[in-house]
Amino acid sequence: MIFGAYIQLGSLHVASKAFNHITFENLHSWNTILASHSKNKCFYDVLQLFKRMLKEGKLVDSFNLVFAVKACFGLSLFQGAKLFHSLAIKLRLEGDPYVAPALMNVYTELGSLEEAHKVPVRGGGLDSSLWKCLCWKRRKTFHGLCIKRILLILTFLQTSLVDMYTKCGFLDFALKLFEEISLRDVVVWSAIIAGFARNGRALESISMFRQMLADSVTPNSVTFASIVLACSSLGSLKQGRSNYTSFIDMYAKCGCIVTAYRVFCQIPEKNVFSWSTMINGFGMHGLCAEALNLFYEMRSVNQLPNSVTFVSVLSACSHSGRIEEGWSHFKSMSRDYGITPVEEHYACMVDLLGRAGKIDEALSFINNMPTEPGASAWGALLGACRIHRRAELAEEVAKKLLPLESDQSGVYVMLSNIYADVGMWEMVKKTRLKMCEKGLHKIVGFTSIEIEEKLYLFSSEDRFAYKNTRIESLWNSLKERMRELGYVPDLRFVLHDVDDEVKQEVLCGHSEKLAIVFGLLNSGEGMPIRITKNMRVCGDCHTASKFISLITRRKIIMRDVKRFHHVQDGVCSCGTIGNEESPRRHLDTVNALLDILRITVRQCVGPICEFELHFRGLIHFSYQAKAREI
Repeated sequence: MIFGAYIQLGSLHVASKAFNHITFENLHSWNTILASHSKNKCFYDVLQLFKRMLKEGKLVDSFNLVFAVKACFGLSLFQGAKLFHSLAIKLRLEGDPYVAPALMNVYTELGSLEEAHKVPVRGGGLDSSLWKCLCWKRRKTFHGLCIKRILLILTFLQTSLVDMYTKCGFLDFALKLFEEISLRDVVVWSAIIAGFARNGRALESISMFRQMLADSVTPNSVTFASIVLACSSLGSLKQGRSNYTSFIDMYAKCGCIVTAYRVFCQIPEKNVFSWSTMINGFGMHGLCAEALNLFYEMRSVNQLPNSVTFVSVLSACSHSGRIEEGWSHFKSMSRDYGITPVEEHYACMVDLLGRAGKIDEALSFINNMPTEPGASAWGALLGACRIHRRAELAEEVAKKLLPLESDQSGVYVMLSNIYADVGMWEMVKKTRLKMCEKGLHKIVGFTSIEIEEKLYLFSSEDRFAYKNTRIESLWNSLKERMRELGYVPDLRFVLHDVDDEVKQEVLCGHSEKLAIVFGLLNSGEGMPIRITKNMRVCGDCHTASKFISLITRRKIIMRDVKRFHHVQDGVCSCGTIGNEESPRRHLDTVNALLDILRITVRQCVGPICEFELHFRGLIHFSYQAKAREI
């Protein structure tokens, strides 16, 4: 049909003229021209065409009758709708699965639930589309009442309304209400994402999910189910891979590395991004062996690594001190894969060498770089100077780094900390003065912990606020037991020129310790303690966490700006920081001591034997037993 071609081109006016010149119009041509005018919201023309069709004695079917009913809705013609309802009854189309919803919709929208209830339904029941039409008016009325009563300030009610609109299929209303909600939690995000997914708008569902992640809202099981549905309905492997990778990254950064790996294993066809994200996740959690094994597995399935993959691999080697493997992979990336190292790769190598104490080798590596070293490379070397107390070299490195980060306080703070570590207090004052003169301020350190969906923040300045509280009481109890096991406060991590007694008090109030003790008091028995520090974890707090995990039998997961620390039974996934000593070494001594004690008890005579043993302050042990039971 010529007029059909004009419709395809969007020329409705020309199509109408062509239709008028057709000598013998059939039912298909009538339905096509009616559908085109309806789609373009030319409702008056729809009614005129339908009237003409009736005059010419053409067949009325459910298809063209629906357009006439919809035109009445578009023109708010209640009596016209009733007229077409009568025509539907005459033609026995009133219960048609297309006509009935259209009639119910126009009646409910025009305010007549009474007429809507008169629309019969074949089979005696209402399907989902008819229920949607019938309930719509009542729900809109309820929404209006809520607005009048100022109830929409309640988040749970807003969420219910969003869910209601999506289940009725009115996604535009749902989205508009959603955008008006100021504080969006995971429930309301999941409601809108699920609504789009259920109604076949998968791209919008995935887009909302990405916005949710960008707003740092953690998804729940409902969210995941909706995204899986969206990806499935799209049939897009690329979208599915992308979202799987987002899940892996999210779980890894939230400390759930096991869950991240489970998601990774479920990906049907892995690409370089999913492999790289999982390798990076293992490295971030100090699981270097797992990261490298995954890299080898990646190569075994003929998946070529990219530049990001090697950053993840080198970073994993750096965190675990694997110098030889790090060098091997650094050389391999250009030799075997043709990947030219960039700033991030060089910085990883400097960090690897620096952490291992090979400071001079790291400096030589920087000086021989084919490109001008950037802030990340010099920053890695400055961090190594902090770990190994190389104050003089730190001064030279800072001179290189300051022009690259002139508006950042981090360099001054790091240099000041290095001076404080070696007791150069005058240089500490001068460095802090320079920082103040430039209008720079030190970032306040704090530690956060989430308990029952509430986030609690602690800073070292809060230590006086917890005097004579349960937190102080539990910490004092833990501190005594820690000292019995060999814990000695590392005063190097107090960067103030005060006496040792004050330094010990300052260490006790570090935000990491406050958050851990708070977690012990307010979490379920045996539950892991998860804390997040906005900068590097203090070395003394890191040591203390090992002793606390050993005493309380709790796993402690600490995240800082660089990595995760999984502390369990006195051992951390990162190994050690600086010259830290693991309490496991003291525990081995205690176990050996107990064996000696048991042999001694067996040699004793008498019904009751009591032994109190004090050995280098490691353990206070009281043993009482009847000789016959031993």
